[in-house]
Amino acid sequence: MRLIELIEHINLTIAAHQQEGEPDVFVIEEYEYRRAQYFNELADLMQPLGVAISWHTQNAA
Repeated sequence: MRLIELIEHINLTIAAHQQEGEPDVFVIEEYEYRRAQYFNELADLMQPLGVAISWHTQNAA
């Protein structure tokens, strides 16, 4: 549950940064990298249960 909450928080943070007048691409990329680490950790935790997870990112229009 902790990882899911962290991913949700990072998603909201990324969205907030993307909506700024002049988004800081470096900051957004850092949050996206951290989110990928959380997804990888979640995938590792789910593997012994026979559950595979995958994700895709949605780019802002």
